[in-house]
Amino acid sequence: MIRALLSLAACFLASSAAFAQFSEVTPLIGYQQGGSVDGATFGLMASFDRGRSRKLDLLASHQSSRDDDSVDYFQIGGRYLFHPEQRVDPYIGATAGGAYISDRIFFSLSLGGGADVTLTRKSAIRFDARFHSTLSSAGIALQCDSSGTCAGNASGSSFNQFTLATGIVFHF
Repeated sequence: MIRALLSLAACFLASSAAFAQFSEVTPLIGYQQGGSVDGATFGLMASFDRGRSRKLDLLASHQSSRDDDSVDYFQIGGRYLFHPEQRVDPYIGATAGGAYISDRIFFSLSLGGGADVTLTRKSAIRFDARFHSTLSSAGIALQCDSSGTCAGNASGSSFNQFTLATGIVFHF
């Protein structure tokens, strides 16, 4: 399943018109905590220029635990860069997509921020912090009477994690 999703993402990138605007790739490594799975995480962020101070990001990450549980995120979103011409460039970002947990796929989103510290014209160090929320179950029940009046309730649960990661940004 994971290989199929990665293959699909690679085909999308190769055939996308946005590929011509590909600007950077960042391998990431860090620590992810929350839910019942804590531990090291690694991933990859591919970014595309979308105008001054804006990036479109594709994020894929993987986390394993001692209990053979794993969490894989596949998300798309963006970042707003506050000082793109300066050596230290802080940003905020948001992504949405899927989380692959225990052989099931759930909707997930993340909010975060960080900073890129320029090393050379073609590289930087990224410090990234994200809060991931995954909707792991949801239910809605409605009851309507003969007059057309309806009432109901909704319930659900989420799986939340916090990620601290760093990586080397390679600009193209």
